[in-house]
Amino acid sequence: MPWTEKQLAYMAGIVDGEGTIVLVSCYSVSKGKKRERYAIRIQVYNNDPSLMVWLTENFGGSFSSVKRRGNRATSYQWGISHAKAAILARELIPYLVIKSRQAQILVNFSSTMRRTGRKGTPENILQMRRSMWSEMHTLNCRGVSRALAA
Repeated sequence: MPWTEKQLAYMAGIVDGEGTIVLVSCYSVSKGKKRERYAIRIQVYNNDPSLMVWLTENFGGSFSSVKRRGNRATSYQWGISHAKAAILARELIPYLVIKSRQAQILVNFSSTMRRTGRKGTPENILQMRRSMWSEMHTLNCRGVSRALAA
């Protein structure tokens, strides 16, 4: 779906302020062989369900409610994954202020995700993925802002 400049600019503000761009890693075992698995994802968290509906209608993906403890307001999580997340990230890069590097990593990472058949993913590609995952993890760590720490 071709998005307008206005939609992309608004979405970039939402992702910069309420969202996260992540690479998720895990391992699976198949036929006794341990394999690295990754997923790429853009997520937005907010307490207003109308925003989640707007995101879903305009960018695809899906949303769900997140149960909160005590008497806290219900929160909602919207997300988009895989190739759709890579396409959206590529389109958002010119508009992102805070998370442009994470979006670029996600786009670069997605270019390494091709089916490789029985032989598995070549070691040089796995090393690239690990490096990108590590950088993304560092960028997404909570705590003191890197800009303020410098």
